[in-house]
Amino acid sequence: MRLIKLSIILLLISGICFADTLSDVHCDSSTGATGFGASKEQYMADISRKMEENIRWQKYNQERKPGWAAGLWSYFIPGAGHFYCGDNLSGTVFAAGTIGSLVLMASSKSEATAEIGLIACLALRVGDIALAVIAADEYNESLKEKYNLVFSTTPKKDKVYISYVHRF
Repeated sequence: MRLIKLSIILLLISGICFADTLSDVHCDSSTGATGFGASKEQYMADISRKMEENIRWQKYNQERKPGWAAGLWSYFIPGAGHFYCGDNLSGTVFAAGTIGSLVLMASSKSEATAEIGLIACLALRVGDIALAVIAADEYNESLKEKYNLVFSTTPKKDKVYISYVHRF
């Protein structure tokens, strides 16, 4: 773990000192001052802030739930994708609804009731899978808020710029 942290520090320092995109910024290795005239303390605070940001990104990436996985869980087990994303109420509703519609279909004495059970079961299954993917997206959005990570895109001519915003 220390080796990873040391590697991150070295990458951040080299990225700040030798930034290709900011050609007017330089780093004086003897004083630690940047081309913007910042003090050594401010320079070290910037590095510390970038390290904290990197740690938040790592935590977010470890805890995020991919939508495809939630959908796959719900495909095989009714409601499981919602449980995977921490949405226990929806998981319970879809599991109970699917089981109930299967019981209705299996125990019906008339063909019309069996068809209603089949249609209900199919509708619940499709809704379960689709809403599990949405639940994963909502879970990931709440993680972004938890770690103060916000993304935005800015379309400009032929390019799209993605920016990062930190909320204090």
